[in-house]
Amino acid sequence: MAKNRVVIRPNPTTLNTIRYVVSSWNSKIFQDLGIEASPYEIEAAKRETLKAIKEWTFLNPRSTYSHKSNLRWKPYIKEDYGGLTHYIKILSNLEYDLASEIINSVAERMWGLPNFKDEKNLGLSYRRMKAELGISIKFNIKLKDGSFITKEILETLFKKFSEWHLEDLGDRVELMQFDRTDPSKSYRYHNYNKVLDQISNYAKVRGFNLFDGSGSFIINGRRYDYQNRLTNDYDQYFNDQAYKNFAVLYHLTKYLGFDPYSFTPQSDADIANGKFRLHHYLANVFRKMSSHLEDVTLVMDTLHYPLGIYETLKETEIGEAEIRGLLQSITDLIYYKDSLGNPKASVGRTEIREVLIKNLGAEKGQEAFLRWTSRSKFTVDLIKFNDYRSYAISGKFLELLLERFPKNYRIRYADAQNFVKSGAFQLKLRSFISTEASLDFLNYLYKLSVKMPTSTQTSLQGTFI
Repeated sequence: MAKNRVVIRPNPTTLNTIRYVVSSWNSKIFQDLGIEASPYEIEAAKRETLKAIKEWTFLNPRSTYSHKSNLRWKPYIKEDYGGLTHYIKILSNLEYDLASEIINSVAERMWGLPNFKDEKNLGLSYRRMKAELGISIKFNIKLKDGSFITKEILETLFKKFSEWHLEDLGDRVELMQFDRTDPSKSYRYHNYNKVLDQISNYAKVRGFNLFDGSGSFIINGRRYDYQNRLTNDYDQYFNDQAYKNFAVLYHLTKYLGFDPYSFTPQSDADIANGKFRLHHYLANVFRKMSSHLEDVTLVMDTLHYPLGIYETLKETEIGEAEIRGLLQSITDLIYYKDSLGNPKASVGRTEIREVLIKNLGAEKGQEAFLRWTSRSKFTVDLIKFNDYRSYAISGKFLELLLERFPKNYRIRYADAQNFVKSGAFQLKLRSFISTEASLDFLNYLYKLSVKMPTSTQTSLQGTFI
């Protein structure tokens, strides 16, 4: 980024480039650069850096709102926004966030994620981006004289990103398709959703009725309803009892029924009696529109909605990274090996602390370690964990259900087996699992011989389009 080197004051183009580069940080990038960092540490660094850039931008504006421009916006002000000055601050923040996500999304779509080994690939061309989008995207740079985004621009943006989502990732009707292991596709999926959600929020604050009249728009001959596009509704399978039985048994065997945040074992009786939640934890406002088994996790009812810890972690990249780190830590503990490469007979505090710090970093890992191990029942729960993991490391998952979760086996297994044998499951297999390993596990558990469809993509059943 030599030609945009910061000397005294970075210009807006440089700031936008820096934001885009920071927003693209992921584990692979850090590994390629020879830097050891957990996904949680990367998300934490990303969040703090983007926050600092935004704070600096607003403390060092290129221009200020004039009294004349304030008067211009007076007819739009509502009492519940705390007056004119506060209202303008709200709009400025919303426009900044929306413009940032748009720039990030358009840049990634045109050039892919930044190549950190080639400085020439780190700059942004606004002229080419404008041509791709069809309208100017520099509106966050010149916020003056009341020049907030118009209703027409919002409608153009919303339709354009809906078209791109359909083209790049699919929709709820056609079946979402994207490679979950591809950082670029995952970045695109999350950013498209952020843009559409922020357009909706901004329109609400401005009092705009987008696509008024019909309230819809047409893409490729199909009519899309604006409001329904943004409804965070559950996927069609999620409330189906057969699917729920299938998902519960998957998580009981993969994570042994332990709540990831508290490391508390959920009892066979409680789960059989419905005292649990399948929690959608993706950092995505449309996260509930997924039936993919790795997009939900089995958690304790008391830690879930409305006052539980999982509610405070939702919809944030840092919250998603924390839950992913906790789930990975449970997996690492289950298959923890000794110095000879053999599964260790039992794990304890030392191994727990090690895997938590590896997956969450020193500070957050230590915090999780104390939370897991400081409970009065931890010793008893650890004994249970080691008992359950003895089944897992021996590959005896069916025996685990039969002997440690008999009530759930009795009321769920046959129904779940019928579900995975169904045509709907096999037709939309990648809506539920992504890897051959997961498929091998399901074939073993349910005595099947299902094969993964020939495809280079993985799928996520629906999001919002």
